[in-house]
Amino acid sequence: MLPEKNEMRLLSLAAILYVVLALLFWPPVTTTMDESAYLNFAYVLRQGTFYSDVAHVTTTMYITAGEHFTIKYPPGMSLYLASLSFLGWPVVMGANILVHLTTFFVVGRLLRHVGASALFALLFLFHPTAVIYSRTLMSDPLGGLAVAVAFLAHIRARPLLAGLVLGTAVLVKTANGIVVPLAILGILIEELLPWRRCTFTQRVAQLRPVIFLVLGALPGIIVAYLYQKIIQQGGWAKYDAGSGELSDRFNLTYFMQHFPFYILATGLIFPGMVAAPIFYRKKGCWFLRLAILGIILFYSPYFFLDATNQPLESFIIGQRFLLAILPLFIVAYGKVLTDFLAPRLSPRQWLILAVVTGALLFLGTGAVHWRHQKMLRTLESLRSDIGREVPEAAELVCTAHIGKLLHPAWTGRRLYDSINGEEDGLKVISQRLSVGSEPVYLALWSREYRAETPREQALWKAVHERFKVRDVPDRSHDGLQLTQILAEKLSVR
Repeated sequence: MLPEKNEMRLLSLAAILYVVLALLFWPPVTTTMDESAYLNFAYVLRQGTFYSDVAHVTTTMYITAGEHFTIKYPPGMSLYLASLSFLGWPVVMGANILVHLTTFFVVGRLLRHVGASALFALLFLFHPTAVIYSRTLMSDPLGGLAVAVAFLAHIRARPLLAGLVLGTAVLVKTANGIVVPLAILGILIEELLPWRRCTFTQRVAQLRPVIFLVLGALPGIIVAYLYQKIIQQGGWAKYDAGSGELSDRFNLTYFMQHFPFYILATGLIFPGMVAAPIFYRKKGCWFLRLAILGIILFYSPYFFLDATNQPLESFIIGQRFLLAILPLFIVAYGKVLTDFLAPRLSPRQWLILAVVTGALLFLGTGAVHWRHQKMLRTLESLRSDIGREVPEAAELVCTAHIGKLLHPAWTGRRLYDSINGEEDGLKVISQRLSVGSEPVYLALWSREYRAETPREQALWKAVHERFKVRDVPDRSHDGLQLTQILAEKLSVR
């Protein structure tokens, strides 16, 4: 191993190179409906309300809360984005880059604390899944940072801080809450195994970390519960119960597909990493093992897995849910490899290995940035075309795949009608034509590999059959279908 000072210099250099890369490829637009929901809800929060209709802003991924509309997710991620927005909305687009770099240094500190080389934190910094989602506004990287900080607090004997961080993480993403009971169980296993050799007073003292962790976690969990009950008015629970989605979202069929994927993907990107928690023996080993196992078992039967029409891209982005435990994987992997390599390598050989590995991973990270930025530029072009062709005062009817690109800070547009399918689209367009004095536009973005494309094309055809329209040419050739609805055609008797 290298001296700690030298390792920190190398980690700092890697972080600087990453920042340079991030600045060269700064994300200009959101790519998913979840990101759009977080970003637009941050704008809603800036208006001093939790309800998008009160702020006169349309958001994706919304639910009804009494007479209002609000985002269906906890508010933590949007609160974070709203706080950054005081520096300017373009700064907000790099929110997870800051999270990624912070997690990188936390992982480095964790590695040093468990007696491993901090240089293995480079495996986190340049992990392709962590890299791609650092360029988004998804909540998963922030959850991973919370778990890493909580684990660091635990092994440094600060259970109250660990609980506070884990409880706060529930306000970022509800599923982060499953780490709390797993952490408690892990601590109990570690503390209770040697009970036979302890006095009664020592046994009581062994329960203190659990008690303090629970006390720390309770405020965040209570706030999350009250938010769901008071602000969302039980909306998320009602949404699931009313649609029957809870029974459809988790089943054995998905488990048989996703569990092998998660195990294989984790073991292939960094060979053997999936088995590292088994051989990790330092303090917090059961916290680490149960958190990793719990997250994998929770998401394996879940219906959703990020994917595109490109196998390599799907392999990388499909590991999104594992970002919550990726820092723990890296810590275990780094410790196991340090124990194996340290007796066999001289400091010079260790340095050469770190520099060569880091350089190769950096090149791969550059490729990820370039490929992702290329896609973002296409989306930015779509957004620009809509902003140029559709007046702000006009009524815009579109699918969520168009709506996710719209934010008041970019286009000045606060409202649009999000539609789903032919029947819904025709109904909304007719309503807007009958009651509105402003022009009405329909915008679609159809791609061959998307499952929604046939429905969108059926809507496009039905609109042209039922209404008089003026199609806007797709000047950028990015697949945008845009037309102005002039009037409903007179029926022929």
